[in-house]
Amino acid sequence: MDHPFNDIIKEIIQLYNKSGVVWKVTKTKHYGKAHLEKRQRRNDLPQDWTLEDYNNHILNIMKGMDNNVHIYFLPTFKQSYFAFDDGTWIQ
Repeated sequence: MDHPFNDIIKEIIQLYNKSGVVWKVTKTKHYGKAHLEKRQRRNDLPQDWTLEDYNNHILNIMKGMDNNVHIYFLPTFKQSYFAFDDGTWIQ
């Protein structure tokens, strides 16, 4: 039996495949660059990785057939949150 979230997860993956990873950007901060730099400071990512490398890594985790999808929700949340996990990384 299909889980009701299966269609939503498929839509998310299709959207990311089409548009790529889209990070929030404000006048003072690019959240993708900030997250990449944080991961590099923690030695979670190679120091020579670019934002494009990091985005590709995220997409590969999302598309991995053996990876897990976690759904986070609370009654106070306005939406559910999905996280993709390859056993080492959660995106």
